Amino acid sequence: MHDFSYLKPIDVAKPAVFLDLCGVIADTYFTRPQGIERLNVGTTYVKTGPYCMGDRIHVPTWKYLRDLFSHYDVQVVVVSSWLRPYLSKDHADVVKLRSFLEFEGIVGSIYTGGGYQRGECVKRCIEALELTTWLVVDDAREQMYLDTAYFNDRRFIHPHGRYGLGAKELEKIDYLLSGKTDAFLENLFQLEDLKMGNTHTVRKTEYTEVVKLVQPGPGGASHQYHVVSEAGDRLANISFQNGPILAAGVNGIQLEDLMAICIDRLSDFQAGPFACEPKQVALEHLRQALNALDARTADRKARNVEGKLEQ
Repeated sequence: MHDFSYLKPIDVAKPAVFLDLCGVIADTYFTRPQGIERLNVGTTYVKTGPYCMGDRIHVPTWKYLRDLFSHYDVQVVVVSSWLRPYLSKDHADVVKLRSFLEFEGIVGSIYTGGGYQRGECVKRCIEALELTTWLVVDDAREQMYLDTAYFNDRRFIHPHGRYGLGAKELEKIDYLLSGKTDAFLENLFQLEDLKMGNTHTVRKTEYTEVVKLVQPGPGGASHQYHVVSEAGDRLANISFQNGPILAAGVNGIQLEDLMAICIDRLSDFQAGPFACEPKQVALEHLRQALNALDARTADRKARNVEGKLEQ
């Protein structure tokens, strides 16, 4: 059994993050193309050693995460099934990765292999180093981290591997590293189980795809949507209100908010040089739809059921 002594330079007084790359700071829409370096706006594809085809790194996401890690003086251990074997901070592959990502806080890697061995390996490393402040960020979940009591929601960030880290996961990382209380986190935002949710394509064109995460809330509707480009880059993440406001607090936008944006944009188009009848028809129908929902809200307020899980 590996003793992880090569990671002993880790300072137990500082937080340690066990970080997967693919599916976390990159999406897996185009994962490890066989020998093809696919370059897209906002992304880059990085080869980190002779043992792998590499991982695509979503640059804006990594820059934001890197700033968080720098702010909290985080030590990063790369969790990998392709960067092998167990590598210390001074190993050439780790030095290369640290240089490419421009982050000196990468202190080494652990080669976990696939399946449940990944979770077991990370757990043995944490216990061997006697870490007290640690966090795992990995798009794999129960299929690799079987001990869900150990790797609980205060220790584990699991973005949807198809999209990588989103705003809510980054927010959670920030507050977990800041040392806020569990109650604070629960009141601040609700954390969706994106990894285990099924996806459904709502609309697809030659340029974009709207994907719904099938996770019905109390009212029966899903609340997480993503818009991705044909190349697989995330263009927008949309989080709708999940649960009645009086019980759950304000944790997302309303349908009316999105409609108001569409109305404003169409109104601008209609005031410009390319006004047309189809856009006018769409504008009028959107206004009617918004008026109908506003009328429903007014009725619910009058009956004192607005913000409650009542008809």
